Amino acid sequence: TEILERCKRELESGKGASETLSVVFGEVSQLIDGDDDSTESGSTATVGGSRGPLFRSFSYLTRDIDSQVLIIQDHRIVSGFLGDSSACFCNLDAQSQVLDSGFLFEAHRTSNRKEARRILEFGCIIEEGYVVDPENKDNAISITRTFGDKSMRRCGVNSEAEISEPRSFDQNSMALVIATDGLWDLPKVTAEGVSATLSRMLRSGSDHVEIAQQFSSFNGYVPTDDCTVLIATVTAKTP
Repeated sequence: TEILERCKRELESGKGASETLSVVFGEVSQLIDGDDDSTESGSTATVGGSRGPLFRSFSYLTRDIDSQVLIIQDHRIVSGFLGDSSACFCNLDAQSQVLDSGFLFEAHRTSNRKEARRILEFGCIIEEGYVVDPENKDNAISITRTFGDKSMRRCGVNSEAEISEPRSFDQNSMALVIATDGLWDLPKVTAEGVSATLSRMLRSGSDHVEIAQQFSSFNGYVPTDDCTVLIATVTAKTP
């Protein structure tokens, strides 16, 4: 709720998407750090939106974990993110065939080489995919950036958001699959596989709810972690 309302405020004041995300992540990080529980726990969110009606229609899908904020503005998509949720984009032609696809960014985990190097430079340990506090090995976390979890700050885990480069969709439509790690951690899940499934279902006439439900059990596997999936299709005609 804090992220969504603050994004709306900044966008309505005339700020661009990238500046809005930078301001909002900083404010919400300070807000969470002021909570007594933020030393040993964290709080995150997945949010999507645009400057127009699309922003409001996305708001009901913002309740889950993993920190990602996606703004659609002037036919460009910009994302700010922390943690290990992710967003897959899929450029589509007029018949909903895939032109190209991929992830908007790489998750903040120790499998991300840049993140792992940053953690190791703090003199901390990485064991079985976890950042481990060398002074207290019971203190560990599976992501390298998050709101809260202040006890891991001395290990290089921080709440500094990354802001993606704007991605344009002026000429074609673009489908987005924004999901928590409950989806992306499933075996054999790739951006290409997700995009192919999405394209096939759009061409068969499935609506977005049916597509999201399909991803709650992908390739015969059922998520064992929290799983929120947001599906959106945007075009140059989208307000």
